[in-house]
Amino acid sequence: MKRVLIVGAGPTGLTTGIELARQGIIPEVIDKKQRSSSLSRAVGILPHSMRLLEPSGAAQEITKEGFVVSKVRFYWNETFFTAVDFREYLRERDLRIVALPQDKTESVLTQVFSRFGGEVQYKTQLSELYQENGGVRVVVNGVEKHFDYVVGADGIRSTVRNLCGIKFEGYDLDEDWSICDLYSKESQLVTDFHLFIKKGKTGVAMIPLEPKRIRLISNTPDALQEVPINLEVDHVRRSGAFKIPIRQAVEYKKGNVLLAGDAAHSQSPVGGRGMNLGIADAVALARGLINDDLDDYHQVRHKVGKDVIRLTERARKLVFHGNSLQKYLLLILFSLISKVGVLRKLFVQGFIDQKL
Repeated sequence: MKRVLIVGAGPTGLTTGIELARQGIIPEVIDKKQRSSSLSRAVGILPHSMRLLEPSGAAQEITKEGFVVSKVRFYWNETFFTAVDFREYLRERDLRIVALPQDKTESVLTQVFSRFGGEVQYKTQLSELYQENGGVRVVVNGVEKHFDYVVGADGIRSTVRNLCGIKFEGYDLDEDWSICDLYSKESQLVTDFHLFIKKGKTGVAMIPLEPKRIRLISNTPDALQEVPINLEVDHVRRSGAFKIPIRQAVEYKKGNVLLAGDAAHSQSPVGGRGMNLGIADAVALARGLINDDLDDYHQVRHKVGKDVIRLTERARKLVFHGNSLQKYLLLILFSLISKVGVLRKLFVQGFIDQKL
């Protein structure tokens, strides 16, 4: 029986734990938070992620909790321009985006992990880590423990990564981004994805989380103020500004320590790939541990992460930083896609069902 410590109980750490536990390896999962998070960073769960979560039953539970996004609406400033409607494809399981706030996704994954015998230890912090004698010695809440493997799924500021001296190469974007998680009034339900492409170097996305709950994200200090249409706000659950690091760990595997999710890579939220990429890392890592085959974990997952960072940066620069002509031409392209069935399906397949 392998002894595995997973540091971090977000979607990546929990998915790793589930995949190990259902094969009989019950890992120890710790998180320094006081309790499970009530906040939500990521939203959309892509079809590839749902396929990876099916064997454990987590996908079925997420489907019950969430709802399927069926349309993307594009605006030029405050004026509606076009919409890509993919309701005709919703019977195809592989072409569905399920919207569910990350805190609720984590709740589902925690329950599934528990069914397989796992338990998350909150208020538990890793402070020291040493690799020796073919294993890993750690200090957790002042107590020394020994494991065969340690998985760092503890986010952008990963303690595991830092203790191992693994470089997190890249850069931080100069501008402030902002997020706003709010509830709309009863009279205004938002169930479609809205993208406001604006003149100049700004933009804002409106993403449905659940009935009456909306996520706004913008490359400005105040996402709510950036919305160019009348939004009937009941109350704001959470708002704030943040910086975006565009970085990647130079090593996903160092000895018997492995990195996954945001501890291994960080990219902009454009395209909604972050959590989904972490889930794919987790499943690949767990399979490698179960099959004693981790030799290519770094090579394969690092390449995928690098490709995702490159694509999301290209999209971010075009949608949020392109000049007015480039942005307008992009809207014309989306208008063409919305009107031509073949192009619409290619767009849906390429954007939604990207293999991570």
